[in-house]
Amino acid sequence: KVTSPTTSALKKVHGSSASNVWLASDEQVFRLSGSTWQPVSDPHAIRRISALWTAGPAATWVAESGGFDGYPRLWFWNGTSWSDRLDRLVGYPDIWAGDLRTIWGTDENNVLFGSGGSFLYWNGSTLTKLDGPAAASWYQCHGTSISNVWCAGELGAVAHWNGSLWRNISANQAINAISGSSSYDVWSVGDRGLILHSNGTGWTAIYGVTNKRLNAVWAANS
Repeated sequence: KVTSPTTSALKKVHGSSASNVWLASDEQVFRLSGSTWQPVSDPHAIRRISALWTAGPAATWVAESGGFDGYPRLWFWNGTSWSDRLDRLVGYPDIWAGDLRTIWGTDENNVLFGSGGSFLYWNGSTLTKLDGPAAASWYQCHGTSISNVWCAGELGAVAHWNGSLWRNISANQAINAISGSSSYDVWSVGDRGLILHSNGTGWTAIYGVTNKRLNAVWAANS
């Protein structure tokens, strides 16, 4: 059992290794230090944290769905302090208009940020917009490389990015989480025990496992 660092509800967790694990509530970020959780200094009063992703001790991104001025924001932790990357979003009004819900990457120089129907790709120095299939909100992405990424959104929306094009493979059922080991081995889960598997062309339901709500899934090569 690991003791929680806060009495607030924990909403996000991500790590790049056993020694680099991060947690977030709505308004506070914690980092694992040895065997205890330590709050990360927050001089900017980050609030309404909507996404968290870390590539290493000196490269962690946090998305804020509505800051002190009401606009989404990106924060970057360089190992010692936070920097406000709000300027990275200037010029992307559709991203500004929707909450940033998901962050995923392979390393600190290959990162995707997802919002309502749009994605931004960070190459280490600049952001590029990647128009995706329309969805009210994309809330989780997972992949094996920057050219093999699966994203899940509202109303059963599922999209695959191959490095140059998005392909829509909707599940037509509410999905809470998605993961895959390759383009031909993708798993998603949802409410009432929903488990779906895709071979890259369609979805097959797996029945009889549970009738509980499933919020997370992880797939690896067998």
